[in-house]
Amino acid sequence: MTTTRVPLWGARLAYLLMVRLFGWLALLARSDTSKDVEILWYGTRLRSCAVRSLARSRTGPTAP
Repeated sequence: MTTTRVPLWGARLAYLLMVRLFGWLALLARSDTSKDVEILWYGTRLRSCAVRSLARSRTGPTAP
């Protein structure tokens, strides 16, 4: 049972490492403008998530 899990774990780790490596290589090849646009887009997404979670916490039960 454990012998089949180890190769799957190793394959998953290798896959995740390769995805990160190729992501970093793609980021190096991109221009500064496209990086700035991505930062602005993610910042907007973060703010909208923060607003939703804040609104949800205000409507929930309060602690004494």
